[in-house]
Amino acid sequence: DVEAREVMVVEANTSPWSDRSDLGCTMDPIAIEYPWVAWRDIRRLDELAYPWDAMAKNIETGETINLSNDPVTGERVWGSVVHVDLRGGLAVFNAGWVIGDPSRVFMEIVAVDLGNGARRQITSAPGEQYYPTVTEDWIAWVDLREPGGSSTMACSADIYGQNRLTGEELPLVAEGDALHEAPLD
Repeated sequence: DVEAREVMVVEANTSPWSDRSDLGCTMDPIAIEYPWVAWRDIRRLDELAYPWDAMAKNIETGETINLSNDPVTGERVWGSVVHVDLRGGLAVFNAGWVIGDPSRVFMEIVAVDLGNGARRQITSAPGEQYYPTVTEDWIAWVDLREPGGSSTMACSADIYGQNRLTGEELPLVAEGDALHEAPLD
């Protein structure tokens, strides 16, 4: 609290795996819009891989929500979170999962309305969509629709966005390979 000059612990990583440097536990990146704080949370081990979740906490009420879980069943729906952002009561994050053949990895953008808990997948395009950001009017992300490419190798990436009011999705910056591994003159 900047005004009151008070420091508080919003959340602490209490993972039993935190002492294993080869696995690493972390809570980043962090996004804040009072009274909400959102972050990517890596604190438990499942079958040799971390389920990287998106979390949010209301610092007024103390309510903590795992945004990666279905609010009704409590089952994990969206995992492998890499980035989280927050604006206008909307948390956005990218989530990844594998269906069938392990080479079929899906990485899409998910949004959660922190007011009513509604969750929805924003993207469903081929390729990977990641590093979302949100403003009052737009949700934007890096979009890799090139077949066979992934966020871990040189590829052609664009920036797509969705207008929050109309729901229309469109390319905001489509520069072929100029955004990723571009040659310098």
